[in-house]
Amino acid sequence: MDKKKIADKAVQAGNWLANTALDAVVEAKQHHEDDLFNEGYDIGRTSQRKRDVEAAVMAFLDLKVKELDIYNILSKYFGVDSISEASEFLKTAKKVKCYDAFCEYCKRNIGMTRKEYLEYVDGHNLEEQVDNDERLLDMSPEKLKAYLDKQ
Repeated sequence: MDKKKIADKAVQAGNWLANTALDAVVEAKQHHEDDLFNEGYDIGRTSQRKRDVEAAVMAFLDLKVKELDIYNILSKYFGVDSISEASEFLKTAKKVKCYDAFCEYCKRNIGMTRKEYLEYVDGHNLEEQVDNDERLLDMSPEKLKAYLDKQ
């Protein structure tokens, strides 16, 4: 084979290699973008499901449904078969309900501004105290305020 044919074959091989590498990079980029989209979709679905379950649990609490019945409903209709997961949903819903009621009480009955309320809650470590003693979640706002003032 003469040098011209060898050079042409080398150019063809180089072009083939460059095109193949470029195609592989484009395909990998598309797979990566698809994975990111699907991951975001899955995260979105998971967080939406979590919000839906928490809203349902808060509604059940407002309706004074017993905790055991809430666990059964979560299992039957939401596929929550883990007791710890159901307990976490219940605890989160109770926290939101408790904090909302306490904030409303402090603003209406005591005249606190939102900023004063946040400073009060932060100064009395309400979140930490609730984590250490879940019975606080079942207190009325008046009793919770009296409890925190004693601390």
